[in-house]
Amino acid sequence: MSQAEETPRSQISNIVLGIAVVIGVAWFTSIWWLPQIGQGPEDAQEAPAAGGEPLTMLQLSDEALATMDIDVEPLKRSPYERTISIPGRTEVLPGVGRREITTPTSGVVLGIFVREGEMVTPNQPLFQIKLVHDEGIKLQVELLDSLAEREILDADLQRLRDLERRSPGAIQGTRILEKEYRRQHLNHLIASRRQMLILLGLPQEKVDQMIDEHGKHEANEDHDDARSSLLLETVTIFAASDHGEEESNTPLLVEKLKVVMGQHVESGDVLCQIGDYRLLRIVGEAFERDSEAIRQARDRAWPITAVIERRGQQPEKLENLTIAGISPQVDSQSRSTPFYITLQNKLQEIPTADGEATRVDWVHRPGRRMELRVPTKRESGALKVPVAAVAEDGPNFYVFQASGNSFHRRRVEVLHRDEDFVVLKEGRLITDGVPIAMNGAYQLQLALLNASMDPATVAHGHAH
Repeated sequence: MSQAEETPRSQISNIVLGIAVVIGVAWFTSIWWLPQIGQGPEDAQEAPAAGGEPLTMLQLSDEALATMDIDVEPLKRSPYERTISIPGRTEVLPGVGRREITTPTSGVVLGIFVREGEMVTPNQPLFQIKLVHDEGIKLQVELLDSLAEREILDADLQRLRDLERRSPGAIQGTRILEKEYRRQHLNHLIASRRQMLILLGLPQEKVDQMIDEHGKHEANEDHDDARSSLLLETVTIFAASDHGEEESNTPLLVEKLKVVMGQHVESGDVLCQIGDYRLLRIVGEAFERDSEAIRQARDRAWPITAVIERRGQQPEKLENLTIAGISPQVDSQSRSTPFYITLQNKLQEIPTADGEATRVDWVHRPGRRMELRVPTKRESGALKVPVAAVAEDGPNFYVFQASGNSFHRRRVEVLHRDEDFVVLKEGRLITDGVPIAMNGAYQLQLALLNASMDPATVAHGHAH
């Protein structure tokens, strides 16, 4: 074969090879340019525009794109949970989250140092009670009398010992022994009466101060005057933390005052009710049809999300909560089964009106309503997109595939949807890595419909 014949054949082979490469590239990139002409749900034929041809693409100007604030991200597979929504509310932990402050002794309310709704700290004074009950006064008098008798006995013992030392055998040994026994008995009486006064609510340091100063008054004053000057006439009631943790600075909330100034109270009467909100619990009300899902979420330790609506703001979400327990009983009226989630509360600083100071308060308080989202099924590789990424038009659903400032509408099949996310069925055009608008699908749909009504826009296939 001559060289002249070889050259055309070589050229033809190169041309064929080039055409094959172009076709291959076109096939693999068809996801970006292929019109939607009925090759599946995502390729279903669109309604014709004003010119008779379907309009499926928007070309947005930079200004329009910035105004709509479209967020474009590639589709990707991610874990997804199918959930059910159950109403819930917060409440204090029974037994530990709320307590009553009582008066340890009878008397008259002389001072109230707190208000309802005010935050207090452990060991902060709350009330002052004027003692009028015979028991408190009687115990103090008996304590002071025992102290005086012990001092007299100590002086007598010292005198007898000195006399025995100077004149051995002049004093019977039994006399000294009897007085020592009597002194031991007085020490027991003093200790027990001191403890009873503390139990009545008298501050320990005040009782000990009364004991320490008794001798000074006895030496310098008349017995009756000394006794009356040392008597404690009032008792101060302090806020106390649980388990005797006086060193704790955890604030407590005064929920309700139960007394007024000048009111007579008996020992054990409630003065106020305070709340410790460090730990709250969320109570969900599950109906019978949801009981199996609740038990499954508890047994598998699946995380629960609590959603709290806020006026004029994005909902607040409390995530990674777990079910702590399920009530064994069904409510007779609502026919629902309560289940419980422990909520770790937090403190927050709130600026005052003048902006120069802050006050401390709890983030969550009892009685707050919320929505609990309980998982019923977990998937590891779903095409999950935000609700705002999907536009709805009757029975059809669409997403907008992005390429620069161009957005192609693609029909999709929805497998599942909830308040936040939509799970899409994977297809040739709807698959992992395809960039789509993750928000603003509704606005893009409106823009596309408006463009369909404008022949000039349709002619160019653009929307500005």
